[in-house]
Amino acid sequence: MINVLAAMASIAVVASLGGALYLWFTVSLHRFHGAVAKDVLTSWDAQLAELPEFEREQGRVQPPVEVLEAILALPSARPRRFQLN
Repeated sequence: MINVLAAMASIAVVASLGGALYLWFTVSLHRFHGAVAKDVLTSWDAQLAELPEFEREQGRVQPPVEVLEAILALPSARPRRFQLN
């Protein structure tokens, strides 16, 4: 009986460590994608600043695919649950 409980405890420890490692990897990867997206958008803003006004407006209306993907990769602002007046 003790051996069965020890085996179950060992399996639970291994499973929880695996879950924690998976969660850490997912969070790290999400932060990495957010940092890369910010870099892409910063670079795009710098490129737009160098263009004439007409081309700048056209670039804002039709951005490249990389910029659109970067916008989608950024985390969205969470709506506030409570309105503070």
